[in-house]
This record gives sequence, C-alpha cells and structure tokens, in this order.
Amino acid sequence: MPRTPARDDYFAQSFRFTPEQAAVLKEEAVRLGSTTTFVRQLLDDYRTLYGLPAVLTEQLDREAAALGKSRREYVIPVLSLRAAQFLKGEIVVPSKASSKSKR
Repeated sequence: MPRTPARDDYFAQSFRFTPEQAAVLKEEAVRLGSTTTFVRQLLDDYRTLYGLPAVLTEQLDREAAALGKSRREYVIPVLSLRAAQFLKGEIVVPSKASSKSKR
C-alpha cells in the first residue's frame, strides 16, 4: 500500500456511495493499492484538470466562467467533441505498437 509522509492536518470524512460508485472505488483501490490513493488522485485530477499546467487550468476556468458554466459543465462538451472527432476518423490515435521507437 502506498504511504504518504506523516502529517497532522488531514481532513477526514465519510461518504455514502451507490453500488456502482462503490464498485469503481474497489476496482481502483485494487489497481492503485488503496482507496485513499484513488480518492486523492481523483481530487488532484479534478483540481489540476488532469495535470495541466496552472496557466492552462486558469484559462479554461475563466472561459467556463465567461460561458456561465461550471468546470464540469464546460468539460463535458469539450470531451464529447473530441470523442465525436475520433468516431468520425478525424483523429487518429496511435497504437501502442507504433508509439514505440523503431530501431
């Protein structure tokens, strides 16, 4: 199980989850080593928009606000547009085999 440095400023909270949500939590806990690790990663991904540089996150948040949308409301159509482009063949996703350098 991954360990984080000892701290004394943690926030503890309990939540109720649907069976579907609980199943995802359990699967990801197995994959990552603990439920805590998954929840922390999920929050960090939300906070940073999956690790984007802060300057981009701030710009996207400003655009969402200008449109009167929450971050979630803003991201859904952006991802939907990307998925639609992919399904139409407008975006080619390289396969794992082709992403490796050839010698």
